[in-house]
Amino acid sequence: MIFFLRDRVWKRFPFSTVAIAIWITSLFAKLLFNPELMVLGIGILKFEPYVDIVSKISVFGALLFLIGTCVHRLYLSHIHILWIQSFCLSILVAYGLDVLLNKSLVDDVVLIQQEFISLILFSILCLLFVCFFTGSMRKMLRLNQRLFRVLYRGFWYCLLAWLGSVLFFFSIDKLFDLSLGFWPYQFCFIFTFCLCFSLYVLGWFPELNESINDTEIVLSSFYYAVYKMILVPFLCVGSVLFYVYFFVNGFQWPSLLYSMIVSIWSLLLILAVVVTKLVKFPVQSRLISFISRYVSLFYLPIFVVCCLRICVFWSHWGITEFWYIIFLILFWVTGICIYLVLTKIPDLRVVPVSLFVLFCVVTFTFLRPFSIAVSSQYQAVKSLLYEHKLMDKGNRLVFDQDINLSQEHIFQVKEYLFFLERHNSLHLMQPHYPYPVSPKSLTVVRISHDLGLNGK
Repeated sequence: MIFFLRDRVWKRFPFSTVAIAIWITSLFAKLLFNPELMVLGIGILKFEPYVDIVSKISVFGALLFLIGTCVHRLYLSHIHILWIQSFCLSILVAYGLDVLLNKSLVDDVVLIQQEFISLILFSILCLLFVCFFTGSMRKMLRLNQRLFRVLYRGFWYCLLAWLGSVLFFFSIDKLFDLSLGFWPYQFCFIFTFCLCFSLYVLGWFPELNESINDTEIVLSSFYYAVYKMILVPFLCVGSVLFYVYFFVNGFQWPSLLYSMIVSIWSLLLILAVVVTKLVKFPVQSRLISFISRYVSLFYLPIFVVCCLRICVFWSHWGITEFWYIIFLILFWVTGICIYLVLTKIPDLRVVPVSLFVLFCVVTFTFLRPFSIAVSSQYQAVKSLLYEHKLMDKGNRLVFDQDINLSQEHIFQVKEYLFFLERHNSLHLMQPHYPYPVSPKSLTVVRISHDLGLNGK
């Protein structure tokens, strides 16, 4: 074990290993905020947001340093790795300073969480496409296939270890009536799935500098059976059921749940198309050839209708992050399907390149989900108040008249305000007050009271 950590983990990925060590330490430190283990007093709770930020920064750092190591080995081996990792460290420091100085760790929890998830997903995407710029799609698929095997094995090893530890603590707790609480199981989860799994993945991470064959990938009989007997039937049956739903529903707008299911289905479609184009199957099948040629055409109207359905929902309730992300998935898949339909010999590099560009735009520009959602909800509540004469032409709130809002509209106004409050954006309503008011004093209760909505 010691030699494994030294030779395969520390020597290959020292910076990522340090980041993981800090991450695990912060996770164990967060256990101290558990009421069952709060031996240092309730005053320690004020440090919880800072420990949480350290945890986020260290996770992002582990991925960032791993990407830096991969980039060094593939493209910049003539430059000392310390320069590349110093650049990664500067990005990490900039992210940490932005969170600590420009955001409130208590009030901006939603924004911090969304930015963190976006950065993690973007980092994972970069890690998956790291060999794409000098290799082919097949080379990228081979590398990701090896990485998937490492993740798959590591997951099952850690799952078995975690279940064994849970069974052990559960038996000890019941036999001796110790009332251990939930913290031992949290400790085991951190140790197995966070520490052991991370070190296992680093230890068996594919060697990027070794030659990877760029020849045709022959799918094994097992994966061919999974593809033909599970994935392809799912796509075929799904397309039939989706169209049957339209007929039964009288060609009316589908439900939002339907659009969400279709968005998940669309990712399976892209996976099937990419695998069909890049992989050589052990047995030729007319069904697979048919799927490769025409499945995009069958699903294209469904994707377009679902995109329009979400837009109709936005026109009534404004944009929220969840449905914005669902729309982006459907929009991206729709674009890919149009490209596959119109192109006789499609270049599959369009798939990763377009996905990478979409992630860049959504993560680093004003089109990120948080900004779009807050702006949409803010404009929606302004329009609704102006429509019912609770806001004048000068965008000032009107408090001195009787209101005639229905219960549905009152509920809608409060929903908009609660959304802004959860996103620490109620200060946007401050310029609309007819008299000076502190942005920090604005709450949903106060605004509702000023507008005369609380008694309705």
